[in-house]
Amino acid sequence: ENMKKFHHHIFLLRSPKACMESAYRVTKSNSAEGNYFDASEAGFKELVENYKWIKEHVEADPLVLDGDDFVDPEKMTRIFKHVCGRIGMEFEPSMLTWEKKKIDDAFGAFHDGINNSTGIKKIEHEAIEFPKEVTDAIAVN
Repeated sequence: ENMKKFHHHIFLLRSPKACMESAYRVTKSNSAEGNYFDASEAGFKELVENYKWIKEHVEADPLVLDGDDFVDPEKMTRIFKHVCGRIGMEFEPSMLTWEKKKIDDAFGAFHDGINNSTGIKKIEHEAIEFPKEVTDAIAVN
């Protein structure tokens, strides 16, 4: 019922492959809290359920964005302009950059990239071989 309070809903998606590989990298890093990988925590099923509920009960055409588009500066600017227009907010280019700031919280490694960032950009990783639990999770999502 809380979702009915909001007039605009935005779903930011990433491919299951990108999500699962990223989650595995972070949860298996030395600084990750818990140091485990649980594919069920990705929330794909719940995301679909929420999207369907919002579409049926609140907003016939919720905005769906592809996270991969955010690493292309031209696409990212167009997306932010579109989102701002859709929610009645003026776009400012300064929305796309920020000063480095450490986030102190319980999520540890999940915020390592953010703590060192000044804007949205693609992060390159060394190629690794992912275990079966990750490739299976990608296949079913």
